[in-house]
Amino acid sequence: MMTMKRNINRLLLFLLLNIVILGNVLAQKDTVLKDSVAQKMDSLTLVSDSVTLPKDGLSLKYKFLKLNLNKIENDSIALASFYQKMSQQRSNRKQKISIVHIGDSHLQADFFSGEVRKLLQGEFGNAGRGLMFPFKLANTNGTNNFRSSTNVKWDAKRNVMLNNPMPIGVCGITIRTKNQRAAINLNIYDADAICYAFNKLTLFHDQSAYEYDYFVCDSSGFVLGYINSCIKKGPAFVSEVQLDTMLHSCVINAYKRDTVQTSSQIYGILLENGSGGILYNTIGVNGAEFRDYNESVYFQDQLVALYPDLIIVSLGTNDAYNPPFKKDEFYDNLNNFLTTVKKRNPNSVILLTTPADSYRRYRLKNPDMQTAAEMIKDYCKQNNIAYWDFHSIMGGLNSVATWYKSGLSQYDRVHFTRAGYELQAKLFFDAIEKGLNKYESDRHR
Repeated sequence: MMTMKRNINRLLLFLLLNIVILGNVLAQKDTVLKDSVAQKMDSLTLVSDSVTLPKDGLSLKYKFLKLNLNKIENDSIALASFYQKMSQQRSNRKQKISIVHIGDSHLQADFFSGEVRKLLQGEFGNAGRGLMFPFKLANTNGTNNFRSSTNVKWDAKRNVMLNNPMPIGVCGITIRTKNQRAAINLNIYDADAICYAFNKLTLFHDQSAYEYDYFVCDSSGFVLGYINSCIKKGPAFVSEVQLDTMLHSCVINAYKRDTVQTSSQIYGILLENGSGGILYNTIGVNGAEFRDYNESVYFQDQLVALYPDLIIVSLGTNDAYNPPFKKDEFYDNLNNFLTTVKKRNPNSVILLTTPADSYRRYRLKNPDMQTAAEMIKDYCKQNNIAYWDFHSIMGGLNSVATWYKSGLSQYDRVHFTRAGYELQAKLFFDAIEKGLNKYESDRHR
């Protein structure tokens, strides 16, 4: 009898403990889910695949694609200024065209955006690698053709980390250290035939009496430039170093010039080569939603320093991933983000892409993703914003199952394989070219 009572008491205690844990999880639902998604993505490795994309004849190999829908919608007026610059670039490659692509884990690793960058730069010229972040210092995954290392420990925050008070800037990620001997080693690698050597480095960092200064050196330690964090020239948070030679690597060394200087806080690094062409800047954070960028206190302030001609926004996957999908909240976050972007960047044009079809928890179809895509399209139509409906182009609801069977999607049915991202990039590039060609044809009528 006593043994039975003990077992019952243990069972009750076990159930009570689980109820408490469940209550804590539900109370912190957003933070727990978002951080777990981000942590999972930090260890993501791109699944190798043997799928080869055909140079043409996509409709024959991938019959599930809706290629008749592969075009930029609502673009004749909304993207006119961008198309004009791209048209001029075809005959005279002297101007720099700045493109900023904002998104989530589909962009942080730069598989999709990196392929778009190569395609555009191959056609319209290469102005440099663009905006970068030393992801390794923040203990998260990054791009394949950029490496960073350091000699000290850095604290880090991504914009999805709701309870961390560190401010967020242009890359959606911030690193900070108080170690005055901090050094960041940067190495950039070429992408196929595209050379990414640079002769101009722009550092996004705090500018105050309390921020360390910086020496920019080559790999041998020779000083190439100096940044005084008290001196502000141009947009806030931005310091430029013009180099006398083209480099593939450099070292950014913190320097404590004054006793009041206590830390180094870095938001991003921009690399340019001084040539005309496309400067394609990728901003992606694992697990990010519209609201995360809305709550990034310095994001909009620093975005303007990229002087974007075109701002591409590829968000919505994480907004619609976890049930219940709150449509009113999604609309408000979308509207707040775009309203601020348009206000702060009046000379830029905006292009939205709809999120890809995906599953929840590896196996559950997600109709909310289609709803989010439809809401984005409706918003663009009502506000004269261009959009690319990738959700419909890839096949619509449950099409990710076909992408997985075709070797284009990873097992989670959210992220793509290399071939999948290359296909997405080719479709996007083709859609931009179609829009540009139509713009030129209409002008000459």
